[in-house]
Amino acid sequence: MAVTSPKPGALAAPRRVTILGSTGSVGCNTLDLIERQPEAFAVEALTANGSAVRLAEHPDDVLVFVPSGLLRSVPLAALYDAEQERFLIEDRPIAIVPGLRLTDPRALD
Repeated sequence: MAVTSPKPGALAAPRRVTILGSTGSVGCNTLDLIERQPEAFAVEALTANGSAVRLAEHPDDVLVFVPSGLLRSVPLAALYDAEQERFLIEDRPIAIVPGLRLTDPRALD
């Protein structure tokens, strides 16, 4: 899908985006580009596979955790930054979703 720019002088609503893998190199570069054009994009959601602390560095209001596998047994108290002497939950509102399943976007018969 090509990203098109609005016509000069036209007011357009920001493009709402979700960045999967936002803590990886491609995700970080994407966030960098979005930060350079804040009027053009609105970040709706960020995801990270195993980098919850790096995800917390992004300026989102709420962090949503979807623990799966072994991560289901890891308490949020484990997300502690020894350098800052603070828990992640002290700086951010956090929500926990027990499960998440992305479905195949095929038409229903």
